[in-house]
Amino acid sequence: PELWAVAFKEHHDSVWAGHLRAPHTYARIAQVYWWPDLQQQVRRWVRGCQECGSRKARPREVVPPLRSLRGGEVGDRWALDVAGPLPTSDGGQRYVIAAVEYVTRYAVATTVQQHTADKVAEFLMRYVVLKFGPFRELLTDGAPELTGKAIERLVVLLQAQQTNPVPYRPQMVGLVERFHRTWKDCVSTYMNDDRQHDWDTWVDFAVYAYNSAQHSTVKLSPNELMMGRR
Repeated sequence: PELWAVAFKEHHDSVWAGHLRAPHTYARIAQVYWWPDLQQQVRRWVRGCQECGSRKARPREVVPPLRSLRGGEVGDRWALDVAGPLPTSDGGQRYVIAAVEYVTRYAVATTVQQHTADKVAEFLMRYVVLKFGPFRELLTDGAPELTGKAIERLVVLLQAQQTNPVPYRPQMVGLVERFHRTWKDCVSTYMNDDRQHDWDTWVDFAVYAYNSAQHSTVKLSPNELMMGRR
């Protein structure tokens, strides 16, 4: 039992693990450890985690869409969204720009003070295009900062297309919205109290925890699918 606690703390409680839910925690531990009733013990540990119980939002019921989107090739389609305004951090940051790749579920994110179209275009170029290559399609929710002139020029430059889903097809940008909930849950577990304002420091750790966690459908992590390694 003492060694169990060490494993649970490393693969659930640590800053690298991000206090993710029981299935993700079990998948992490099962890669390196095994003992009888491991899955049951993981569920018990996560249910008893005070950080998860006091700070995380309850899981929302997911209603699957009637028709799934075709993924295409890796890097073809990214969903883009901005979260905020958030409490101003010590560094003056108030927003998080994030994008999720559709095939691998790989996420990239950064914190910014302002969420202008210029900032979003800069994010796309730096964190998506220059790292993973030009995309073919960009999915957004139609917000002004996601459809401005700078975004339009970038999309034209890449010979791509931008899709702004109609209200009755919100599932098209659901991936990135769910990612926003995930990183917020992770970051909240790193905060000691409401007076701590360095949340922007921990966003990168939350992104790492998400990308290194096994996806429930394909049984591989976004890191493995995008990078070929955990």
